[in-house]
Amino acid sequence: MHFFLLLAAVLSSEGSRLEMEGRFIDAGRTYFEEKDVAGEVRIVSRFIEESLYSGDASHAFTLMAGLETFPLAEGCMDFWYARLAWSCGLARYAIESLESISGSPWLEARARGMASAYRGRHREALNSFIESLLLASSVRQKFYSCLDVSFALLSLGRYDEACELAANLQQSFPGEGLPLMARALALHGKGEFSRAMMMLQDLSTSADYSQITRNYATALLENLE
Repeated sequence: MHFFLLLAAVLSSEGSRLEMEGRFIDAGRTYFEEKDVAGEVRIVSRFIEESLYSGDASHAFTLMAGLETFPLAEGCMDFWYARLAWSCGLARYAIESLESISGSPWLEARARGMASAYRGRHREALNSFIESLLLASSVRQKFYSCLDVSFALLSLGRYDEACELAANLQQSFPGEGLPLMARALALHGKGEFSRAMMMLQDLSTSADYSQITRNYATALLENLE
């Protein structure tokens, strides 16, 4: 019995190891093979977040539809659908939906931050995102909250702080392209155009990051040129 328990622990740690290394597709495949539903949901959720941040509404919707039958935290799907509505140009619906989100204190704080950001109230958004960071109960929640904070700092023109936070996220979470994106935008805001463009160019062609992020970097390169 002890042998099988030990074997299960070893197997379950493989998906976690791949996830921590930023090998998200491999991690998702391993979680599926291990029948680790929580791990599967976490990986797909990660790709949904990346898609929504990148403005890839079609991919986000496809991934969300695939999670409809999975056990999710209360309000999670409503939160994603509200942000999806924003990507589709339904600003009023998105804001009203975010302001009515019911879920964990972390999710509600994050939803308030998004609603404020969509209203252009970036200082309020920053405060809500900082609140969500304090309420975060997992490493993944802390990552999302810190990412939200970095983009809120960008919107407020606080480029040095945004750049430092994004650099810390980049170092702590390998395989995550969005922190690098935030860092490039912060450098661009500071007037370091060459460094920003080189960073985006590298990101757009690097196999270390997902196709979602590479497409987002390519789009930013075209918009910033």
